[in-house]
Amino acid sequence: DVKAEIQSLEKKLEEIGGREEYQRASQMNTALFSTSKWVLGILGRWGWLDGLTVDSPNDSPHKNTNADSYDAYPERKQNDNQQTQSTNRTKKRKSRKRDIRLLEIGAINTQLLDAASRIRTREEETDGSSKIITERVHRLQVHSIDIRSTNPRIHQMDFFDLPLPNSKQSLEIDTFSTSTTKSSLLSKSKPPYDCIVNSMVINCVTTPSKRGRMLSMCYHQLRPGGVLFLILPKLCLTQSKHMSRKYLEEILREGIGFEILNDGKRESPKLAFFVLRRPLDGGDDSGDVSVRRWNDKFSKTQVLYHGKKFRN
Repeated sequence: DVKAEIQSLEKKLEEIGGREEYQRASQMNTALFSTSKWVLGILGRWGWLDGLTVDSPNDSPHKNTNADSYDAYPERKQNDNQQTQSTNRTKKRKSRKRDIRLLEIGAINTQLLDAASRIRTREEETDGSSKIITERVHRLQVHSIDIRSTNPRIHQMDFFDLPLPNSKQSLEIDTFSTSTTKSSLLSKSKPPYDCIVNSMVINCVTTPSKRGRMLSMCYHQLRPGGVLFLILPKLCLTQSKHMSRKYLEEILREGIGFEILNDGKRESPKLAFFVLRRPLDGGDDSGDVSVRRWNDKFSKTQVLYHGKKFRN
């Protein structure tokens, strides 16, 4: 009985200190691996931390994210570098930039929030005089949430309560507020995200159907060309009767619709890493998660492996 099993697991969790103790253990694990450093490293290589290009004030969200160039497909940068340099010589136009919009699910620390608020000073000379400029290090807006917040800067809310974004909402510079409130996160008129960080969260979701819904919601919370950083315990893929890395990748591609990127790919003895992109031709944009081209073969839990090694 699934309900009885869930109650048994919740009782065991309470016996070892409850969710608060689990969160403290998770915070200790960040000393061994920092999700924020991994995410910021990839975004830095792509050039996203300097801001995303805005083509014109009247562009749609699909255009002003520079979806046909490096902001959405950074791997093209190296191949087209010489052509880009030639274009820049003949047409000098200062690109307008906007902040990256990042959602962190299940935040257990403020490392990404700290990175977003970090500032620096530099000296700038204009008209023969110099002045000190104070600016943010990264063009980054971070919205961090957790079902049980451990910090006032992390909004206490359930990811499943977040309304899907308005795909027609402008992603212009003035859309992004320097202060984010819970009510603004719950607004139905908010624009989609450029990045979502889902680290060690999906393995805590209790049922297969809810885990699938979480992945589908992540897909629809992203703009076309947006990226999901997904991390989960490797044991979930190596000691499960119902799951393997190959089968999970099949679900992510065929069931949800993500593209799996090789950029940022890494291996760890205990963790599995995925960098997933919502394609530009993302299909239906109605906002209904169930409309996504879901394949019925993923709706039923399958037994892939047998034996004592496969425990769950």
